[in-house]
Parts: sequence; C-alpha cells; structure tokens
Amino acid sequence: EPAVITTPRSSRGPTITTTPPGPLQAECLPECNQNIVIDSSYNGEQLDWSSLGWADGLNYPDNCVCVLTVQVLTPATVQSTFNSSSVIVGNPGTCLHDSLYYTDVTLGSSVYPFDTDFCGSLSYLITTVTNPDSNNLTFTITFNATDTDGGQTDVGFNLMLTAILLTPTTTLIPTTSLLVA
Repeated sequence: EPAVITTPRSSRGPTITTTPPGPLQAECLPECNQNIVIDSSYNGEQLDWSSLGWADGLNYPDNCVCVLTVQVLTPATVQSTFNSSSVIVGNPGTCLHDSLYYTDVTLGSSVYPFDTDFCGSLSYLITTVTNPDSNNLTFTITFNATDTDGGQTDVGFNLMLTAILLTPTTTLIPTTSLLVA
C-alpha cells in the first residue's frame, strides 16, 4: 500500500525529468501539461511545474486546466513542495473556483483515495507518495482556473518534485549533531 502524507513545508531538493507535454486543455499552452515517469534510470534531474504566467511574474489566466501526471515504475518516494510565494485564489478548505486537485493514488490495480483540492497560500504544503515495490504507481495533480469567481486570479504556483529511489539496501540512519561552544 502506498504511503500518502501531507505535512507542513520544510525544505526542498532536486526534482524530476519530464516527458513531452500532454494534450492542450482549455485556453492553456501545451507546456502547461506535464507527464513524468520515474524509473530505475532516474538520475535526479530537476522538474518545476508551474501555472502559466509564473515564470514571467504574471497572474495565471482564467479558463485554464493544467495536468501533471506522475508515474512511478520503481520503488521510490516522491515529494512535492511549493515555492513559498505560491497562491491560488480561494480560502483553504472551501476551494469553490480555482484550485489544485490531487486525485487518487493508483498502485497496480488498487486505488487509494486522496481526492483533495487546495487553494490560498500553498507554501505550507508538502505531499509525499511512496511506491513500496515495483508496481506501477500513478497520481495526478490538476490545476483548474475558472472564471466563475468573477475573473479573480493570483500569482499561481511553482511546484517542485523530488524523488528518492529505494533499493533493498536503502537504510535510513538517524543522525544527530552536537554543537560545542
């Protein structure tokens, strides 16, 4: 069973490679959609998935749907964090219009519910998904910006993904440090 954990923001690290973008959605540009495959050849290259306008310092456009699909084909832990300036219009817990929506996590033929959407400031959010074995694990994050909120938009988001490949010999060793004055 995959582990799905949402925790407060702490730190970020390297991110993941992408495959060509998916189909055009609504009024969005093709680079809005990303498909990521993490397999045993993953080498720690970076991926930043952002709402349209983020790189140019502009608010995201209305009437836009962007999809990030992550497929994990090897034992690994994938963590997503957001740039501290990431904001989507709305009040957390009641994202009625614009939101980032995390769908179910699928591992092999099993589906684990994770239907959650987020809006407002995203700087607090870290999501971790672990594929414990070599089954195909897939999850999708969808950004939906509608004009049903009267055309309100905000700066949007910049999502960073990191992955740690797990091997039978992977051992997490607790460490401590001692500061002597």
